[in-house]
Amino acid sequence: MLGIEANLGNDSLIMQSNLATDFINHSISTDNFSFDGGIKLGYQYYFDKEALGVKQAYGMSASLYIGAGVPISGETYAKFIPQDPSDPQDASYIFKASYLPIKVGLDIKFLWDFLESGEHTLGLSAGIGYRFSYYKNTEAILGNSYGEVASEVNTSNAYDDMMIHAFLPQLGLHYYCGSHQFEINCKFGVAYSGATEGDMLRAFAGGDEIAYKIKIKSSDYLSLGYSYLF
Repeated sequence: MLGIEANLGNDSLIMQSNLATDFINHSISTDNFSFDGGIKLGYQYYFDKEALGVKQAYGMSASLYIGAGVPISGETYAKFIPQDPSDPQDASYIFKASYLPIKVGLDIKFLWDFLESGEHTLGLSAGIGYRFSYYKNTEAILGNSYGEVASEVNTSNAYDDMMIHAFLPQLGLHYYCGSHQFEINCKFGVAYSGATEGDMLRAFAGGDEIAYKIKIKSSDYLSLGYSYLF
């Protein structure tokens, strides 16, 4: 089978500042609506109903997926603490970052067709999926509360790309019309998720040492798909 897939979910970008003692540091989690789409290629097999002695169809499917999504972004800041309490200075460093997700996955499912009528079939599926998500750093901007960008700090090249490995149980509903298959799957309750953190970004601007750390967490998501069965 050959088809397309679209996935809807939520990615959290957790950014933490770590500056000198004369700054108030912050850890901020930004929730991003995540969408990725791509192509899938797989194989589907149904067992012989007579050999099993059953009236309804049972089968297995395995498919590979590759796709890309919309960028996710977030920001955090560190606020300067004046040594003189009467100093009205309100300064802070602000760090913003964006990532482009690229995803590859494998899904293995058990199929049960509980309703068949001519070319029309309705069924349920259950299985497990694996997703490798590569988050490419597309933007990293360091500025201050006055709207100035620290041009001497090339953060785009200094910051790491990120990776997540996840295993997700899934439940789904599928509908066949001849060789056309439509399905909706809920990939939930992450069995294992290895969310890696980027190395601490260290740079200097205006005499201050600047350090930030980023972590990405991916949640459950809804998957919509169409396949043509050869």
